[in-house]
Amino acid sequence: MIEDALRECGSKTRAAERLGLSRQSLQQMLRRREPRAS
Repeated sequence: MIEDALRECGSKTRAAERLGLSRQSLQQMLRRREPRAS
């Protein structure tokens, strides 16, 4: 769902608005989904 919004909207700010989130909340969600380098 997040990936779809990012692809369709073209920016994190617009994708966050579409999802009903703040840009900061979207950033946090994306960071949590990233694999951690060890």
